[in-house]
Amino acid sequence: MWAWNTSACAGWPTGSRADLGPFNTRPARPLLVIGNTHDPATPLSGARALASLSPGARLLTVDAFGHVGLGRSGGVQRIAARFLIDGVLPAEGASCSADKQPFG
Repeated sequence: MWAWNTSACAGWPTGSRADLGPFNTRPARPLLVIGNTHDPATPLSGARALASLSPGARLLTVDAFGHVGLGRSGGVQRIAARFLIDGVLPAEGASCSADKQPFG
């Protein structure tokens, strides 16, 4: 909720209330949700919940510390690029390790 309330477009008028759901409509392309195992701002449980709300969505888990999974793993970069360019989702239960761990 904090992210939405602080976004620049949060107060813009809309013609619908799509943000209120229901969230069971299958999108034209499924979502790729990327979640960190050790993210203090958006816990992995939130990524799991988001993926479960959108039919066909796939969760990619990154064993990394800090906020945001992109940029922490070459594996994630390759999977995200393949999804964005070719529309290919990773296998169910896919996970990647961080390229570097803190205090290594």
